[in-house]
Amino acid sequence: MLDNQQIDQLRERIQRSLIQTKRDSLKEEFGLHDEQIGIQPDVPLEVQNEWLDYIFEFERQAAAAKTITPRERIGNPPLLPVAAIPPDELVVELEKLLDCLYEHHIVVEFLGDWEPRAAYQFLFTELLDEEMEDICIPGMFIHFTPTTVEYDLEMWVEMFVQALFGRDRKELLMGLEEMTFFDRTGRRMPLPALEEKLDQIWRLLPVTRRVEVEPLAVEAVDEVGWVTAVVSWFQGGDRRRVSSTFRLEPSPYYGWEVVQTSLLDDLPACY
Repeated sequence: MLDNQQIDQLRERIQRSLIQTKRDSLKEEFGLHDEQIGIQPDVPLEVQNEWLDYIFEFERQAAAAKTITPRERIGNPPLLPVAAIPPDELVVELEKLLDCLYEHHIVVEFLGDWEPRAAYQFLFTELLDEEMEDICIPGMFIHFTPTTVEYDLEMWVEMFVQALFGRDRKELLMGLEEMTFFDRTGRRMPLPALEEKLDQIWRLLPVTRRVEVEPLAVEAVDEVGWVTAVVSWFQGGDRRRVSSTFRLEPSPYYGWEVVQTSLLDDLPACY
């Protein structure tokens, strides 16, 4: 007769065998690799089993999933256009629509400063007609994160500054291969000249990602964005800061690219 320790060992062997069988099935049936399955061996066996069941069900549904819109997912309810909603009822109608989406496992997180009217208009005219796969798994939510132009501009300036202080040459130059970078006076700066300017700055700056960017003003006019921000960092125990401007244009790949900034001149002036 087995004692408790032997029973536990037997259960563990069975669990590990089940886990390996599920991993092999995911690889054979859906062509997944270990990195895509994404679970570490030190995770409790029960959690591994649950995660593998989740992935298997997701892949099974995804293989046969049809395209659907959020409007169809929530049952095509009758909705009023924003112009037909009294101003004092707009917030309530917006919350009702967001709650309805959430009940059907769709989460919308508005990033940036959205007025209720703009948020409702976006949901009504754009998001509800977005295409998505009709996959429905208990506990799984589809997330949408609409952003304002101002939020995007601030984010791309933040990424530029972080890459600059992190000495990430590839990140800084990759999107500029098909765009024109300008110096502070507005003259075209060839990429070799920009790289020389970066090397000059990097001889002065510490390598750090502990940089703060505080936007002061953000605007977009005719697909050109302008951001004024305070950039601050620590060096040798001292906190340094500069106020700089950034000009951004739509990237040919994705998002925005900084194509002109006074930061490249403001930083050397600090030393």
